[in-house]
Amino acid sequence: MVRYLWISLLAALLLTGPTPQAQAEPSISPFIKELEKLEGDPDKQALFKRISSPKSQDEYTQTLDWLKKRVFEGAESRYALIYSHLLFQHPKLQDTAGFMWIYGRLLMRTDGARCQNKTAAASHIKNTEPQFEKINKFFINLPLETKTAVMKAALNMEHMFKKRPANAWICSGGKKSLQGKDKTTQAKLIDFDTWQKRRDKIRQSIRKAYLDGDQPEANPYK
Repeated sequence: MVRYLWISLLAALLLTGPTPQAQAEPSISPFIKELEKLEGDPDKQALFKRISSPKSQDEYTQTLDWLKKRVFEGAESRYALIYSHLLFQHPKLQDTAGFMWIYGRLLMRTDGARCQNKTAAASHIKNTEPQFEKINKFFINLPLETKTAVMKAALNMEHMFKKRPANAWICSGGKKSLQGKDKTTQAKLIDFDTWQKRRDKIRQSIRKAYLDGDQPEANPYK
């Protein structure tokens, strides 16, 4: 019951977004400036490699805050997935990590449904999701009541960004993981209305699989 109440409060916080600051923003640290410079590269592979493994406790804390801001702004799935990875390293943040994992998985799979090249999206999912198996097992073993609340919050948050731009990474061929460096092909997309229908189908399939005590199918685009 305590965990259920906690996750309900978390959902409310996430769905309302960050609270505006009444005071001036603090000066940007050299580390955050480094991240923002790396983020300017369209490929973003150097950025994701850098934030996946902070070099100190201070970098870890700054990275969590920076990723939270990016996720609230509607950043693509890799931001949410790496955020879940870092949250899970802290014993008191593992529930939040479970939520962020489900949200990131929803983003990745629904973004992939927008690709004309379904093989490219399926390949990214196949090579990316196993990296988060520890968090996935944690989520699966939560009480059903908690999983239901987390799933509802994740679905609602994904729906907030239903008009988001296409994710070029998930629709491009070649990259094999979050840090893949292979050449990519130009992403081609289906029309927006067709994507919304496919997106809704994938959302419901993920919800049903987890709440039925099962796993979402490895390739959601069959």
